[in-house]
Amino acid sequence: MFLAFPASPAERSAANALSELRREFGLDARHEGAQRAALTAAAVLTEGLSRAGRDLSRARFVQALESLNNFNPGGFGPAVSYGPDRRFGALGGYIVSFDRERGLVPVSGWIPLE
Repeated sequence: MFLAFPASPAERSAANALSELRREFGLDARHEGAQRAALTAAAVLTEGLSRAGRDLSRARFVQALESLNNFNPGGFGPAVSYGPDRRFGALGGYIVSFDRERGLVPVSGWIPLE
């Protein structure tokens, strides 16, 4: 069986950081995909707010997000890019297979859809 994933299960640096966050805040390890997605979204939100500056408005925030190009969200997900005509951060994914003993096993590197 093959599955498409937004993050590679082989990304150990992000996995270690995520493990530390789980310990610190008592999070369950069963929902790693959702946790990675939430951390990626939080990194994008934080960067967008930072770039928008103190005089925050919706227009400045959207403009700040549109300036994100190949932004690395701390290793919790793939690099993201936005623009005036691009409202999806990461277009692509990893192909993984499921092995009963090893769990999710990466089969490919990042495959862009563009």
